[in-house]
Amino acid sequence: MRQIQGDRVTYLSYDSVSRSMSYSHETELLYTTEFLNKLKHTGCPDHLLELKVGLPVMLLRNINQSARLCNGTRMTITKLGKRVIKARIITGAHVGSKVCIPQIITLTVEPKWPFVLIRKQYP
Repeated sequence: MRQIQGDRVTYLSYDSVSRSMSYSHETELLYTTEFLNKLKHTGCPDHLLELKVGLPVMLLRNINQSARLCNGTRMTITKLGKRVIKARIITGAHVGSKVCIPQIITLTVEPKWPFVLIRKQYP
């Protein structure tokens, strides 16, 4: 990332615990936002994401197959907004297509965790 000129933009996720049947007010007090932000899990985006315009990225999740937003799609970032990232596809049959990447909500179930993590972040 240091080789690409420009300002770095940092995106932080919104993390919470699912309000399932086992949810209680004590659960919210026990698992603080700071604790949830530190959790890492395969298939779940990290809490902190740093990007720059011109940075090549790869989508790690199927978002919309008809819009060519599939797992493994490689893109170059063209614009970093507050609620959406704009990019241009750089590989495959749709090279040059412009796409918008929204934040998505990921539910993470880990057997060793007594809760379901909800994380809203760019995939």
